[in-house]
Amino acid sequence: SDAWYGLAKSEFSLGDYAKAKITTASYLPKLTANLQASHSNYDSEINSQDNIDNPWSAGLTLSMPLDINYKANIQSAKINYLKSKLDISDKSSELAQKYDETIDNINIIKEKIKIAKQIQDSYKSLYDVVKEQFNAGLKTFYDVESLKNSLEIQNLEVKIQNYNITLQKINLYFDVKE
Repeated sequence: SDAWYGLAKSEFSLGDYAKAKITTASYLPKLTANLQASHSNYDSEINSQDNIDNPWSAGLTLSMPLDINYKANIQSAKINYLKSKLDISDKSSELAQKYDETIDNINIIKEKIKIAKQIQDSYKSLYDVVKEQFNAGLKTFYDVESLKNSLEIQNLEVKIQNYNITLQKINLYFDVKE
């Protein structure tokens, strides 16, 4: 059951967590530094002098976003994140319950197979006795055929129950894949 919890938890992406952090960060003050270097050279045949403008420019910009809904937006992002965590927890619990239920069903089916094999052994013994009695003229052909059919029914019952185990495993596999 812990393995299924780990599987469900690994499906969780950090998308909602990242969205919550990005939303919060978008309302924080921003400090931007910029630095610019420039040089201009004016050269002409008429006026041959260098005209150098201010070669360096530097600055700091502090910006603060203003939004009257910023608290609501941050809380909404946090709520979405917590909802996604809750969904993961619910899915994990659901998978653990489904896994336990499937294991119980498989154990019940195995018990049915065990009982069917015991019945099959009893029919086999009875079939051998009735066949000897038929050869001795004490039982009819229909008695032998009836027991033979009962023996075959139990044989088919074992096969059916083995298929039921396979179906339980397949259903569990596809529940986990979702």
